[in-house]
Amino acid sequence: MPPRGPAVSVRRKRKPSEFHSEVTRERIRAGVIIDRFQKHFMGELDLTPTQIRVGEVLLRKVIPDLTHTDLRATFTRRYVVEVPPQLSDEEWEKKYSLPAPALNSVQ
Repeated sequence: MPPRGPAVSVRRKRKPSEFHSEVTRERIRAGVIIDRFQKHFMGELDLTPTQIRVGEVLLRKVIPDLTHTDLRATFTRRYVVEVPPQLSDEEWEKKYSLPAPALNSVQ
């Protein structure tokens, strides 16, 4: 085997993923909407009812509302039971009785 040189660390530049940048953009947009709502609440900015409604809809798309959802479901299960044929008394005893004990004679 040829001699190996010192281990060299190769660092790759990572590209920011598209998902990460989209999440970041959504958070920034949400921050802007929240900031405008706060200014409206404090009387610093007048918003029309349409602007308020659009802001609510956009915030619901970005920030999850913490509503509780109760899911209930009813499942119907059907079972198929195969009943064996009815046995006569003699057949039943032959099939399910214990074997007769062996008799040991002591002499």
